[in-house]
Amino acid sequence: MFPLIPYRLLKFKKRGGYEKRIITNDQCKGFDTETNYKGDIVLLADSEGRYLWNPTLDEIIEYLTFKDNRNTLNWFYNITFDVESILK
Repeated sequence: MFPLIPYRLLKFKKRGGYEKRIITNDQCKGFDTETNYKGDIVLLADSEGRYLWNPTLDEIIEYLTFKDNRNTLNWFYNITFDVESILK
């Protein structure tokens, strides 16, 4: 078991190495899926107008990790449902 140490004696390192930045609308993207009556994904689209019809899992992974999506805040409109339909 670990010894109990009073909180006031704990020392914390300051994390550095990054600068705070302001996020603008052009750095945010929205993603959404559409499914058929079985719950299979038939459309994956983003707020930039890019989309995939009847995508495979490999196509979805490639689409979501596309170079332009890496340095943006990416939002899903219903992430639980979207992830379930992608993994189905």
